[in-house]
Amino acid sequence: MATLYQRILQDRFELLAPALRQFLSEESGGRVCGRLSITRTPGRLHNLAAAAMGIPPAGDYDLVLEVLPFAGGQRWVRHFGTYTLATNQKDYRGMLIEYAGPASIGFELVVQSGSLFFHPRHAWVMGIPLPRWLAPRIEAENRSTETDGWRVRVRFGVPLLGLVAEYEGNVKPEKASPSGC
Repeated sequence: MATLYQRILQDRFELLAPALRQFLSEESGGRVCGRLSITRTPGRLHNLAAAAMGIPPAGDYDLVLEVLPFAGGQRWVRHFGTYTLATNQKDYRGMLIEYAGPASIGFELVVQSGSLFFHPRHAWVMGIPLPRWLAPRIEAENRSTETDGWRVRVRFGVPLLGLVAEYEGNVKPEKASPSGC
């Protein structure tokens, strides 16, 4: 049975870098470990928006990402030290839909040079479409590295304020880490 990312990417799935392709092909999910740096744009409103989106305070964190099967899709649980950010993912009309609570974002997935890019295309709150100018903007990339992992970068923006936070760092599947996570 095809996994969520295999269903969405179809033939493009084979173009992913080997480590990322292997991780996203695990039917039962998996774990990724790494070290990420979180930065936040200075200012009270920016920090309030970042906190509302579930982004931990600025700093360097050990990351453990657990991916689990969930309702025909996947549940992604990110542990940044003691902070947790959990979202669910499913496919809808060739898009990856990521949601938490009443908010959802639809991403177009693009594969380029073995890397995976998430481009926001739609957003909903309680199932009601938001105009693009009113929607939060989350962009993500997973770039292949020369090791058995990849580099993650996720940027979070909101209307009127722009960029409020981002995180970036290198990750490896638990199986590739000598000591596990």
